[in-house]
Amino acid sequence: MENDNHQTKVCVISANLGGIDADAMSLHVTQELPVGWTVDHFHYDSSNVTLRTVIHPRMQAKLYKMYGWELHPGYDYYIWLDAAFLISSMFTVRWMVESCGQKPDSHLPASRPKHG
Repeated sequence: MENDNHQTKVCVISANLGGIDADAMSLHVTQELPVGWTVDHFHYDSSNVTLRTVIHPRMQAKLYKMYGWELHPGYDYYIWLDAAFLISSMFTVRWMVESCGQKPDSHLPASRPKHG
């Protein structure tokens, strides 16, 4: 889980467009990370995204989910976190990355079960 510089860079992305979900981003617990790991959080909402009326806000949020690696290149791991989720354990990011093992291309999304 280390790149050539012996650092692991993790990108956590979430989007709450149109105020559909409760915004839990500011309540996340600071993460306890191994030496050499860094984590950056990117959250998209009405303060930093202009909504397009031709696309439903939920669909616009999916763009950040699907293309987060293009918006924020250079990370070893990308975690999409549903905007309604709260990171309540200081080991969540570490656990998610370690769950992927030595496969940075692994996909481990955190989202709610489908309704209906």
